[in-house]
This record gives sequence, C-alpha cells and structure tokens, in this order.
Amino acid sequence: MSEKDYSTKKLSTREARKLISRLADLESIRLTQHAKLEMADEKPELILLDLMNVLKSPDSEIRDPGELKNDRYSYRLQTNKIMLVVGFTKDGKFIYIITCWRLK
Repeated sequence: MSEKDYSTKKLSTREARKLISRLADLESIRLTQHAKLEMADEKPELILLDLMNVLKSPDSEIRDPGELKNDRYSYRLQTNKIMLVVGFTKDGKFIYIITCWRLK
C-alpha cells in the first residue's frame, strides 16, 4: 500500500505541473459546480476550451506551493490571462478544477 495519495499529500510545484500535463485531456477533467458558475460569470464567458488551453499550455505555471483546504491540496495554475485552482483525486487519475477566473 505504497500508492501516493494525490489529494491529501502536498506535491512540489514541479510534481503538480507534471501531473497536470499528463492528465490534461477531456476524459480526466472534472469541474466543480463553483467552477461552472465562475466560468459563466466571467466576461467574456470562459469555456472549457479556455481551461484546457491553460492546462496544456507550456507557458502555464504553478508559482506558489500547494494550499491545504478542507484536508485537500489545491494548486494555482496560471497563464498571463487565466487562473485555475486545481486539485487531484486521491488516485491521481483526475484533475478537478475548483475555480477559475480571468486575470485583469
């Protein structure tokens, strides 16, 4: 039982970025209800393609260490235009997008 718990164990920014890159496809992405609401509130509205572009972009980065909230770590992934807050399922097979917004 030496499997890594990707949701409650803090990953380095490099490890988190590598995992995001590996999982950045439509089948591995989950959106929280909050993220869906935030997407609709942005002007212009954010669409799933915008979020996928952030996940896949070689220019996106995690600048700060993971943040622990409600016993789970989350990571801020950003480009120069959009910020995503993401986390991982315990088994590391899915990314969940917690929230997102356009940077002003």
